[in-house]
Amino acid sequence: MKMYCADELHHHLGHCMKVTYVHLNMGASVSTASSHFGYSMFGAPFHGDEPVIRPLESQGIRRLYPQNYEHKKELKKLNHSLLVNFLDMVDILIRCPDTSKRLEKKEDMSLLFIHMHHLINEYRPHQARETLRVLLDMQRRQRLDTAHRFHKHLDKLTTEQVFAGMQTLAQLPACCITAHECASAARLSGRSRA
Repeated sequence: MKMYCADELHHHLGHCMKVTYVHLNMGASVSTASSHFGYSMFGAPFHGDEPVIRPLESQGIRRLYPQNYEHKKELKKLNHSLLVNFLDMVDILIRCPDTSKRLEKKEDMSLLFIHMHHLINEYRPHQARETLRVLLDMQRRQRLDTAHRFHKHLDKLTTEQVFAGMQTLAQLPACCITAHECASAARLSGRSRA
């Protein structure tokens, strides 16, 4: 599988979109057209068909919590473990800073941070979904408010126009009679000349 840098990926994605439209027009499914490429981001290889958040095991990291877990509970445990390890590290640095235990604690803390970061990242799709829901709700409220203001303005204009139209209609019969009489008089005067 070929790996792409950012510029190549941008060019390749544009090409893939064209290829995808061609495949779709020929009756192919989207997955066959778009999941065959890979790319590199921040030095890490990614494939088109991988999940957004990869499991720890696929990254070569030992899992500290079970497969089925509660995020909140595990984050609290990891936070507590991190605090205990930090206090142990401070104790080691005070008593004997040159021992190998210092490096072990550093690695333990690093592993705890990686796990916390991973658990937090697993919340990203939920956060994105909730953010989108809030944004759509806000847009809906703005559109309803705009529609309400438009209808209010339209009602005001319609009322003013109806009132103005009624005044015009009230004046119209007198104008029409006068105009009709003028037209009749013009016809009569034209006949009398002929």
